[in-house]
Amino acid sequence: MERDERPTLVLKNGSRADVRHALLLVAGLAAELRHDPVSFHTVLAVAQGRAGELDSKSIDALKGTLLRPDGTLSAEDRDILLSSYHMVGDGPVLLNPFQLASTQDRLVVERVERQVAVHGARQTVCSAQARTRPG
Repeated sequence: MERDERPTLVLKNGSRADVRHALLLVAGLAAELRHDPVSFHTVLAVAQGRAGELDSKSIDALKGTLLRPDGTLSAEDRDILLSSYHMVGDGPVLLNPFQLASTQDRLVVERVERQVAVHGARQTVCSAQARTRPG
């Protein structure tokens, strides 16, 4: 694998996805589920092919943010969401979307999770520094 090539793994639905993108997407969608469940369920309905059941205003409100400008999801994002979405006794949750068929797969996910966490911590520190700098 080339240095700048990002790892991909097999999702629970059998397709492949960029590990970093998938972990960031699942984290973002999990936050959306906690903070704005209506928007999350709109995105889920689009992913499940049920956009026709939705009020067009709910889709329009998410175009260019959680949805593409045309009101759809990319195939990769749809596969990631559907592979991570599960209903449990307490309601919906988003879990790791990957099959993790081997120790190597688990190690790849753990490595990327650490990289994403470090990157997120750096962004938080930079944002805090920018807010505390004299204007």
